[in-house]
Amino acid sequence: MRFSIMLCFTLSLMLIGCKEKPDPDKDKKHVDFRPTGGSTTLAGKMRDRALDARLMDEMRQVKLGLDADMVGVPANKAAWLAFLRDFRTLRGMLEKDELIAFSSVRLGDSRTVMMYEKRIMTDPDAIVLTADGIPHRMTKPQFDMLMKPPM
Repeated sequence: MRFSIMLCFTLSLMLIGCKEKPDPDKDKKHVDFRPTGGSTTLAGKMRDRALDARLMDEMRQVKLGLDADMVGVPANKAAWLAFLRDFRTLRGMLEKDELIAFSSVRLGDSRTVMMYEKRIMTDPDAIVLTADGIPHRMTKPQFDMLMKPPM
């Protein structure tokens, strides 16, 4: 008896279907941004480390993408946004002006900045991508020693 009731209930749900609550943020691209100065809670620090790891992974792929396209460095911010269409974190940060990307960079130079996090001016450290395609966590004095191309 119980089995038949459960079977009828299950079949009716399959035929009618369960109504799913619409997710208003489903289509929005979400990027976790850290607060100024970094997080203070344990969960916040874990989120910051995860964001840093995701950011460094995407930065490692930028040079590979530029080499694969064989067209050089994008010419302006709009071109950078178009190039970074598949890099969710980098694109979100560039749209919100949390990331600075240079256009007049000679690829392959390890002493020239290609892109960097804007928070390097206020926080103790930030992630910087050099023109050789390697992301580095740097302090402000280390960053100041690198060459910055003109905007």
